[in-house]
Amino acid sequence: MPNTFEQVEPQPLHQSDWEIVSSVEARRPLDGAELLVNYEEYHNEGDFQLTLAFPFETSIGTDVLEKRFPAAIWLARTTLPELGISTVISRPGSSLTAPAAYLDSEHDLNHASFKAITSLAEALGWLCETAHVVRGAHSFHHICTMTSNRRIEPPGKHVQIYLVLDPINGPPALVLNASHVLNGHRLLFQAQNILQSLLHPALHQDHPSGRGVDSYSSTLSGDELVKAVFMPENLRNILPRLPRSLSQAYKLRFKPGSNEFIIGADKLAERVRNEARPSIGIPGVNPDVRKSNRTASITASSEAYKNPKMHMINIRRRFTQQESERLRKQCKRNSTTISSYIYAAIVEAIHHHTSTNKAESPKGAHLTFPAHASRWLPKETRNDAKPAVNMAIAPASVFLNPEDIRPRREMAQHGLTESTQVQDIFRLARIIGIKQNEYLGSPHLLACLDTLGQSAAKGILSTVHAEPSELSSRSCFSTPTLTSQGVFDLAAEYLSQAPNKEWASASISRPLQTLKLVDVVQYGRATSPSVCFSLYSFNGTLTVMVHFDNRRFDQELVTAILERVCTIIVQCCHIASL
Repeated sequence: MPNTFEQVEPQPLHQSDWEIVSSVEARRPLDGAELLVNYEEYHNEGDFQLTLAFPFETSIGTDVLEKRFPAAIWLARTTLPELGISTVISRPGSSLTAPAAYLDSEHDLNHASFKAITSLAEALGWLCETAHVVRGAHSFHHICTMTSNRRIEPPGKHVQIYLVLDPINGPPALVLNASHVLNGHRLLFQAQNILQSLLHPALHQDHPSGRGVDSYSSTLSGDELVKAVFMPENLRNILPRLPRSLSQAYKLRFKPGSNEFIIGADKLAERVRNEARPSIGIPGVNPDVRKSNRTASITASSEAYKNPKMHMINIRRRFTQQESERLRKQCKRNSTTISSYIYAAIVEAIHHHTSTNKAESPKGAHLTFPAHASRWLPKETRNDAKPAVNMAIAPASVFLNPEDIRPRREMAQHGLTESTQVQDIFRLARIIGIKQNEYLGSPHLLACLDTLGQSAAKGILSTVHAEPSELSSRSCFSTPTLTSQGVFDLAAEYLSQAPNKEWASASISRPLQTLKLVDVVQYGRATSPSVCFSLYSFNGTLTVMVHFDNRRFDQELVTAILERVCTIIVQCCHIASL
């Protein structure tokens, strides 16, 4: 990211920033983090893209699930039209099947596009490209490993959705592989909608009369089920439900003036200063991974796409409900949060494993993390908001001084015990919490999101066009980062609803169809020189994970850092049990 920022002039505000460009297409500018992520995903082989798996158990037969799946995805799109958005727009005469090296000037990366589907044939075509049933895989983890090791095709597509059935090991699962440009926590809401759609009344084929809903045969094919629920999309009706940008939502709510833009500019300047200060971090091996990325065709039919090399490493550690509850209670007793404690553990573990040169001047720690805008815009970021802010992330930054990181003097004098180490981690956690709250204290740090996004996009382009000799001289280095995602708040149990009274009365003697989530599992894709730690909770259990590219970072070192983080967490849980 560049160290200077050009101020972007504020634009006139409208309730919707989507503009109709034809009878079936609308577009809007990408702002802030949306623009940054779109350039990064496109030019760095899908960096930031997400995979979430939702393994489940169900009373619905496998063959029935497979038939229902395309129609369920279409039903989800009717509720959440964002599933049909693209963020890479092909210019006239260009082709998305061109080699990646030639895509720089042929496509518009600055806008999102939604094209309404008005015919059944178009709907079936979109579903063929989007909804995939996978039978007989080794496990849903295998599918997640595959998706995290290749970028979504074609570039700019919002999501690819997989239904993993009859795996050799483990339960079936719904897997969403999504772009991060217009997605974040919203992915949970999308998955919940798809899972509920699998039990939609219109898709019941076991009607008590032996006939399907609306007199269709109980042996309807998947395409016939899509036909049964298909309605042409009306662009003007859909427009109010397409996602708005965080930048626009902020401006509509707070109507910032020059003073507010000064606050935002000060936050950007603070981030630049933090980036320039000496920081601990995870050193990398620094190859030019772009070279191999660019030589292969990006077509989905290519062998490189079907059988990608597995460079993306995802490692996770799950804690039991008892451990998770003990950690929560101990953090509360010590006036800090779970995320601050784990961030402190990450800083300590990185410092422990990488600060080997005693003669070197002490370094601080530059912490980079995403802040969710729900703290300032709770209504606009709700899932039921119309329009909602789907990408509600503001990049944030704080700096820990060298003395913050060093253990307290009494620890150095009296030696390290489990109790003293945990207390020192809590000391550091409180410092992190205070500094984060100070940085995030004003909503007006959002005032310069447009400036940040456009400057970052320019920086990404400058890296893309840099000579290999320039890249080889740059350090491959990851400062401490943590994405704290909180509780994965989505329904765990799904029940079918009776399509009509006749079905309901006949179903008294037989249970309705059910589907129950047994877990939520996250995978990430980080092709940039970054080691990404994340934290989330589902069903009372805490998961800490890390993902990175093993072409850039030593897997043994990163694994050792994660293991030390987990040891520090377990120590806290142990003390809480005493």
